[in-house]
Amino acid sequence: MGRYSKRYFELTIASLLFCSIALFACKERTSSFKTSNPVPVVSNSTLQKLLNGSGQQVDSLDLFNVSKALREVYANTSFKPLWVKQDDAFRSIVSLLSDMEALSDDGLNVENYKHKEIRRTFEKARIGKLSEEELAVFDTTCTYYYLQASRDLLLGRLDVRSVDTEWFHRNDTLWLANGFLYDSLYTANVYPELSLYKSKLTAYSRLKKERKKYTSLEEDLAYKAVRKGGALQLKDDEDKPILHPETIADEGEVKRIIAKYYSVALPEIDDSIVSYQLSIKDSLISKIDVNLERLRWLPQQLENVYLIVNVPAMDLFLNIDNKDTMHMRVVVGKKSRPTPAMNADMVNIVFNPTWTVPPGIMKKDIIPGMNKKGSAYLEKKGLAIYTHSGKPLNPDSVNVTRANFKNYVFRQPSGYKNALGRVKFNLPNKHSIYLHDTPSRSDFKKKNRTKSSGCVRVQHPRDMAGYILTKINKEENSKRFVDSLINKNKMVFVPLQKRIPVHILYLTATEDSAKQHIVYWDDVYNKDEAIALQLK
Repeated sequence: MGRYSKRYFELTIASLLFCSIALFACKERTSSFKTSNPVPVVSNSTLQKLLNGSGQQVDSLDLFNVSKALREVYANTSFKPLWVKQDDAFRSIVSLLSDMEALSDDGLNVENYKHKEIRRTFEKARIGKLSEEELAVFDTTCTYYYLQASRDLLLGRLDVRSVDTEWFHRNDTLWLANGFLYDSLYTANVYPELSLYKSKLTAYSRLKKERKKYTSLEEDLAYKAVRKGGALQLKDDEDKPILHPETIADEGEVKRIIAKYYSVALPEIDDSIVSYQLSIKDSLISKIDVNLERLRWLPQQLENVYLIVNVPAMDLFLNIDNKDTMHMRVVVGKKSRPTPAMNADMVNIVFNPTWTVPPGIMKKDIIPGMNKKGSAYLEKKGLAIYTHSGKPLNPDSVNVTRANFKNYVFRQPSGYKNALGRVKFNLPNKHSIYLHDTPSRSDFKKKNRTKSSGCVRVQHPRDMAGYILTKINKEENSKRFVDSLINKNKMVFVPLQKRIPVHILYLTATEDSAKQHIVYWDDVYNKDEAIALQLK
């Protein structure tokens, strides 16, 4: 399913709305209509002529194309208007304008949807100052930007791969806005609110709420005082600025800020610290907007049971019925080998896994290592060479290069020195990414845990395996079961009776595990700026 480019979008607008340029100009046009004149009836022939005359050819396979959806909805109405109707006081347009204005709370620029132009034209339409042809343009314009807004809310404003080449998470939500418009607005004469297309994830609504707090600071008395260079005086609850202690590293300062905010009897806090909190408002709003967009790249809702890895947080959560039932640290890919954002289903758990070296590590690590130290390098890493049929080969008799390495299999046997440790959580995917144990346990104590070659190392793999087998496979004594499998010292596959969706995401601002507050994380792969720039 192709998604139109920015240039294609601009060409579509130019072609479809060519005749509306004069209508939307700031300069008043001479009109023979008076306030007392009735609104002209927009005939189906006028609408059909307008749409057929746009000259834009649309790929029938592009299910996300706004122009295609526009034509479909009017074809379903036999080219009768959706918004400009007799004797309904333009009620649906009033609702549309209100909905568009609220898009700023979603981190979207309302002028991407011609909000001002539509409002200005609406004022003319409701006093009878537009001709039938102008009303036809106005009706299709309202439809176009309703469809555009609905699509952006459901699937994201930006083309994902143009701003993040490592985002592969699927969004299989169906965009059916033209059907909603026909069924609701045309058939039932009920406006279908844009909230239909917004993410249902709790993190999305909490980020929106957080954003509103920061935007409201523009009218906050304390904020205004600090901006003018004056001393900050906190007299009552109404004067208190919105403070986020998470952004200050020193624990003592955090306590003092909280004390000041809640009027607890602790030493006075310097105005400079509060000023800092207020000064970062704009950057946090931008961070929130970026992550609202990322959440729009996901399905509207996730499953009842799923596992989520947030790469910037370097944490893992097992979520059951919207509650995080298990939480642990993880090690993710280093900057040079980032862990991609993706989704896949966990299908089995492998105990005492062997490790087959993937192509990326072969080219970046193994072949250079062999070129320097030969078979001694393989021996140090515990790697053996096999044919694809499983026949072992003598490494001294094989000349492995970047051109022929795919003719061989490099494998590390099971054991405590194995790179995958004792447990592997298998989620088949084209990126060869999975979750696993590791012999390098010291990394979990570090704040910066971007240390792997892309896969996700799990802090408590035995506990997680036992918990999953208890919840999914209904094992009565999962700990004893897990220990018995590991003690066999041979590879054992345990298939899950029900697959567990795994979502590996890149979110630098999202809700905490209790789903009560927003937590901000370092942009470890420096991805936020590209998204923020395009959202502007």
